[in-house]
Amino acid sequence: MLRFDYKYIAELARRTGEPVYITKNGTPEVVVMHPKAFAARDKVLKLANVILEEEYKRQDGTESLSVAEINALIEKELDKDEEEKSA
Repeated sequence: MLRFDYKYIAELARRTGEPVYITKNGTPEVVVMHPKAFAARDKVLKLANVILEEEYKRQDGTESLSVAEINALIEKELDKDEEEKSA
């Protein structure tokens, strides 16, 4: 059945930027995402992880990045995304 609906599923994933869940007997079996949406979600998760790690360090009293340094890191990543989009 998937081979008949591939174009629809791929277009839906591209157009919405959201994951498309394919189920088998009502149970999620596979998730399909457009590559750009996947890369963006992956980047958000990585940046969130950096922020969380730095917060743990701050709570432990160990040396961590400042808020300004974290903001600069985020800005750098966002600028890199914009450059990739325009290329």
